[in-house]
Amino acid sequence: MCTAHRNATFKKASYSSGGQNCLEVSAPDNAGNIVIRDSKARSRLLHFSTSTWRHFIAEICTGRD
Repeated sequence: MCTAHRNATFKKASYSSGGQNCLEVSAPDNAGNIVIRDSKARSRLLHFSTSTWRHFIAEICTGRD
C-alpha cells in the first residue's frame, strides 16, 4: 500500500453486510484526495480529488449511465 495512505481510515457502505465484495472509501487526506480500494485487493488504490469525487457521486445520484 502507498505509504501516504497506510494510516488512512477506510469505510465500507452500510449495505455491504460485512461481505468481501465491497469498495472502501477513505476520508479526504490533507491534500484533499480521496482514495478507494477493493476490500479483497487492498493494495490496489484509486485516487480522486475531492472535486472529481463529488462530480462522480453527483452523476451516480442522477441515475445516468
